[in-house]
Amino acid sequence: MARSATPACVTTLKVLPWLGDGQLVGTVQRSFGATTLAGRAANATSFNVSLVVPMGTDDKTRQARVDATAKPLAPLVPLVQAGVAPVAGGMVATAQDRLDSLARALRATGLDRVRVGMLGNQLVVEYENHRYLQNEADALGVVLGLAAEYAPTGTTRVHALTLKAGQEVSETSVEVAAYRGFLRDGDAAQVQDTLGFGRLPGYDDAAVQWAAGEAGAGRRQTWLRMELKPLLNYTLGTEYGAFDYSLAAQARSTVGLWKGAEVYADVVQRVAHSANMEPGRIFASSLHRNGLKTVALQQSFWLGPRLFTSVGVGKYNYDDRGAEGESILFLPWNADTLHLKGSYMRHQADVLPRFEEAYAASYRWRFNPQTWIEAGYQQYTDRSTGPSLTFTRWFGDVAVQLFARKGGNNTFVGLELSLPLGPRQGMGAGPVQITGTPRYAQSIRTLLTTGGNTGNFVDSAAVRPVNLNYKPEVELLNSGRITPADIKGQVQRMRESFYLYARSNQLICNVGR
Repeated sequence: MARSATPACVTTLKVLPWLGDGQLVGTVQRSFGATTLAGRAANATSFNVSLVVPMGTDDKTRQARVDATAKPLAPLVPLVQAGVAPVAGGMVATAQDRLDSLARALRATGLDRVRVGMLGNQLVVEYENHRYLQNEADALGVVLGLAAEYAPTGTTRVHALTLKAGQEVSETSVEVAAYRGFLRDGDAAQVQDTLGFGRLPGYDDAAVQWAAGEAGAGRRQTWLRMELKPLLNYTLGTEYGAFDYSLAAQARSTVGLWKGAEVYADVVQRVAHSANMEPGRIFASSLHRNGLKTVALQQSFWLGPRLFTSVGVGKYNYDDRGAEGESILFLPWNADTLHLKGSYMRHQADVLPRFEEAYAASYRWRFNPQTWIEAGYQQYTDRSTGPSLTFTRWFGDVAVQLFARKGGNNTFVGLELSLPLGPRQGMGAGPVQITGTPRYAQSIRTLLTTGGNTGNFVDSAAVRPVNLNYKPEVELLNSGRITPADIKGQVQRMRESFYLYARSNQLICNVGR
């Protein structure tokens, strides 16, 4: 034991806007004059590095940061009536020139399957985003900002069609003049009034006058996506140890096939684990296995304008063969949704056939874009059945969830933290694209004891809900945040993302527009 120490401490803090305003905190501490009980010198140096993830960033901070640091855009001037607009140096940019430049600028920001065209006096932009994974609003801000600035003379609206796995999952439109003004003055009121959502009236892929050449080709750039994420199993405060854990890394490789179809494979590698997780010890069932965990084909599609469905078949959980899927119904009268999901697995490693069936049906009430309440009925993976209730509160891109699940005689309550792991702007589209995970969730739960169930035993398999290997809401629907209210509440973030990630790609000067 050391004593008589005089400590010295130095702390530095770095705010990282590219990591959702996360703060990197570094601390170095040194003791002076410390001695052991035997009188020997015991000076020591220690250091610590912490990442602090904020619970959201307010609009005033975003607006002030952009206005203080961003290079201003050229002022707005009246549109000329001709079909061309002069640019710096006396040269003339035709409508095709502007569409070509827009497509190049969008591809330069790391977006994929970029295609631009005109439908009358409206600009149509298709794109697929796997670079800005914390929130689809970042990609949308890049697209709407560049499209409004590059729009050919006489364009009244721009329509952004968001693709995932090559198919449209959402559509957002805005008046060009209003959005260009918003980029300059930051006044969100007018642009929020002109935002539109849903299917473009009269839209038909064949009716759009797609730009000639590469600008209208919509070619795919990324052929293999690799997503890296941690896996953590743990127990906390048991009779056997204060904290036992198994930590592993998972690499998911995904290849797109046809419209809405993807094949993916998950490979797991253990990183570290505590002694109680080793084979033969008390928590051995929670030890992560190395090897190929999943290889499956996933097909997603729309059954009508409001019913989204995604189903998969393949090898799951190392030894299982089976199928899983989810359907989401967007109600026509409000932003609430109905969810049906389930999985059916056959354990191949057993001598006798053994099956695992789990399903859930739930109704999600959106009190507002930040607060959701979801109630449902489930058959859990241990074949017990019962109701479930979940309360979710969003703080920016971080979600905190309180849940209660009853299965048979057991009722579990707990808390789950969900957040993106990866930079706000990741690796751009290319033949191989490496990303973090858009949504990492870690939960803690406890068993409610009763007179007939007095022991709060650790049972990792009891009352576990269906856990889809491929989560359509996360992979394709921005973690469920695609309603009009979600987008309208993100307009300042969209403006900020334009200045952070797209301003340097704006090559055409807007003088004379």
